[in-house]
Amino acid sequence: MNGYNEMFERAFQNKISLLGTNSRIDKWTQPEKAGCSCEHCVEKNSFRDDVCVVIQGHTAHIGEILENYKGYKNIIWSMDDTCSLRDYGLVQATRINPVVVKRPANNGFGNINLQVVSTVEGLKYAKELGAKYCIKVRSDMVFSPLHKFIQNASFDKLGFLYHATYQYNDFTKPFEPVNHFIKSFIDFHNLDKEEVNLTRDYVSDFCVTGPVDELISFFDYEEYSQESSSYEPVQAPAEYKFLLNYMLKKGYRIDTSKENLKKIFNFFLPVLEDHNIDLVSIKYNYENYSHLRRAKNWHIGA
Repeated sequence: MNGYNEMFERAFQNKISLLGTNSRIDKWTQPEKAGCSCEHCVEKNSFRDDVCVVIQGHTAHIGEILENYKGYKNIIWSMDDTCSLRDYGLVQATRINPVVVKRPANNGFGNINLQVVSTVEGLKYAKELGAKYCIKVRSDMVFSPLHKFIQNASFDKLGFLYHATYQYNDFTKPFEPVNHFIKSFIDFHNLDKEEVNLTRDYVSDFCVTGPVDELISFFDYEEYSQESSSYEPVQAPAEYKFLLNYMLKKGYRIDTSKENLKKIFNFFLPVLEDHNIDLVSIKYNYENYSHLRRAKNWHIGA
């Protein structure tokens, strides 16, 4: 086995679960906040009580996030302990519940470990507050109006904005990272190659809906322990890592074809389109993902 393949195998061997750990800094967790009781906010909070929104990530766009989500009930912002005390105070002063997690010693390729820690701890806290269903959304994106999306979305199983096809055209390249990840995943878990159908299709991971336990299961994937500060990152996209590990945990056939993804998951791009709901990316110059099908020359399934 060469060094490159060993890197992938070590990642699978050292993978840990965050379910039994506590990366949350509890002294920074505040009592649960209710929604605003003014007439306008009562209308906004007309959605079901068992749905919680977990905003995950940094506070770089704190002004836009607070402006769009102010007054709503059941909102959690899960950030890491490098956030400024000023930003923490601004969040704490609103009706948003702050959760602060310990930043991992290594962030992982594409910040996957940091994403996992803040996501899982935010979802666990939502469950403690009584949430049965959640929306996990990055802290550089906003739903508008949020309550309209919650009222029209389905939460019976995991839901993603879309599924699409990666730009990689040749999985036979000698050191194509995605190819190595897939091959190593199959070999390490001793999967029957005749039963596996791995394609270049994937699900977007920046906004996910569904039962809170299913979201926790989907994101409960961390490469190497938080105490490990030196390691070789596995250079494969987070979407593949989350998707394949979730399928394995749930006992699904490892099949990433469009047909199978549409069978086991919901896709809510049509909800945005049909109900005139915006999903705006602040990071990408306020791009509206509800126009994704028209604005992008991508093959998007939903």
